[in-house]
Amino acid sequence: MLSAREITGVVLLVLPFAYSWYLMARLAAYRRERHPVFFTGFHVLRPDLYITDGLRHLHRLWLVLVLTIPWCAGVAFTCFR
Repeated sequence: MLSAREITGVVLLVLPFAYSWYLMARLAAYRRERHPVFFTGFHVLRPDLYITDGLRHLHRLWLVLVLTIPWCAGVAFTCFR
C-alpha cells in the first residue's frame, strides 16, 4: 500500500506531463496548417508553425519542458527517499 507521501509524489510527478499535454492541445488551435499533428518530435515546437496568438502557449510549453527534469528530480528526492 502506498503512503500518503508516495501518492503525493506520484501526483506531483505527473503534473508537468499533464500540463504539457494540455498546452499541446491548446496549441493545436493556433497552428498555421489545420491538419492534425501528433507530438512525434521537437519540430512541433518551432514558433513559425503557429500564429502570433499561440506563441504565449508555446513559450509556456518551452518553460514546462525545460523545468520538467529538475521538477521530477526534486519531487523524487523529496517524496521517495
